Amino acid sequence: MLTRLFRCTAFACVGFALGCGSSSDGDLQPPYSAESRPDSVMQSNPDCAGTPPAFAQVAAFKVCVMCHASTKGVTQRSSAPIDVNFDTERDADAHADRAVMLVMSGLMPPRASGLMLTDADKQQLYAWVMCRM
Repeated sequence: MLTRLFRCTAFACVGFALGCGSSSDGDLQPPYSAESRPDSVMQSNPDCAGTPPAFAQVAAFKVCVMCHASTKGVTQRSSAPIDVNFDTERDADAHADRAVMLVMSGLMPPRASGLMLTDADKQQLYAWVMCRM
């Protein structure tokens, strides 16, 4: 787990150094989209042994959708941005890089929410984001 956390933190720092910008609402954005993520990120990751989990197998998303679901209205989202959702694979993929950075750094889910992810949940999310082809 420490290796994964270190690599994820390093990935986050490199991403910010390479040009993470911010959108008009102040959200930090990764330097590239999930679709254009360099293959070298996945190929050079020694944590990517075996088959990564499928979207439906990632337990973390069941926690994320408590606030980040397209079916929830503004008042049901606990301040989650209206355009950041994890209830479909397409939506999750669009926010995958940022999600793993926030989860691995401990910023998501917020402590005040009372929601928690186990280390196994975090590892599974990490594998889904970082090891898919």
